[in-house]
Amino acid sequence: LGIPEIHLRQYILMVRDRMFSNPYHNFTHAFDAMQACYSLGQQSGILQRLDDTQRFAILVAALSHDLEHPGVTSLALVQNHPHINAQLYDTANKLEIHHCNRALEMMVAHGLIAGVGTEKYDAFRTMVTGIIMATDMSRHREYVVELEKVLAKKEQGQKRRQAMTIQLECELLMKAADISNVWRPFRVAQKWAMRVTDEFFQQGDLEKEQGMAPGSNPK
Repeated sequence: LGIPEIHLRQYILMVRDRMFSNPYHNFTHAFDAMQACYSLGQQSGILQRLDDTQRFAILVAALSHDLEHPGVTSLALVQNHPHINAQLYDTANKLEIHHCNRALEMMVAHGLIAGVGTEKYDAFRTMVTGIIMATDMSRHREYVVELEKVLAKKEQGQKRRQAMTIQLECELLMKAADISNVWRPFRVAQKWAMRVTDEFFQQGDLEKEQGMAPGSNPK
């Protein structure tokens, strides 16, 4: 794409700086999800079927998919985190909308969009947005249904794969990468499990302080 290496480095460093010090939703998780996305994409052959712009879209979306995550769910966000103005996003998936907007804003600021080109920008933006929005766990059943439709077809192999759009393949790849810590070696998966549990308990403590009932559905 001809994006200068310095621009990529600046973007990665900015993502690192804009990931908060949460037990789970931090820069390590963001980088881990991107690495998992690349590994799964290579093993499945998905990345080989994409063009350069599409490959860049899925990897940069994976790195940015939890940008500025406050460590709480969208419901708790409305009550307790005014630094991310939840009222701006009149949807249930406020966090994912914010991740998308901030990621695209930062890509423009650091010159990454110039490598995509104006003629491909709309498709690139749509792809990045769809991939990040796919990490909203409230939509999990929606993706299960779509995958079941594909698996129910009589075709096998390449013909079955052709039943899925590239966008759907990339969104499913991102979903798998986002929650991939459970199939890592146990010593690694155990640490991630403890971290996500700690983050949920932190939200519960915060909700108690605010007079809310703890136990909001996790993102």
